[in-house]
Amino acid sequence: MIAGSFVSVFGANLAIAAIDRGWDGTSVSIGVALAAWLARACTMGVLISDRGITLRSWFRTRTYTFDRVRGYDAARYSGILNGFGVSLDPFFPRLRMLTLRVGERWKEFPSTICSRPTAKRLRDEIGGRLRADDVARE
Repeated sequence: MIAGSFVSVFGANLAIAAIDRGWDGTSVSIGVALAAWLARACTMGVLISDRGITLRSWFRTRTYTFDRVRGYDAARYSGILNGFGVSLDPFFPRLRMLTLRVGERWKEFPSTICSRPTAKRLRDEIGGRLRADDVARE
């Protein structure tokens, strides 16, 4: 949603400028970059499967098997949109991100930015899979 809004605003400005002045190399490059950014944003997110948790961010895709995950939570969002800050955060009431404890270390995944209800669904799904995996390992 954020990427779509961004591309709509900047894409409209780019189109108006290109119609006015014509398409040059810079305009085409920016247009291609905006389209690629929007396409990648559409593929980002969390996939929970029988194998584990797959997290797709801007630059990489990581899969953590359930036997490596020792904890999980939906923490306050801390990423580029709020300057990685936690004080005076306008996103605090609404946005969350997934955090996982892999081994002994907690890892934050700002690319999993989501609403509170979506974060609750993620927590419930991961919790159910981890409990099922614990029973299978016992």
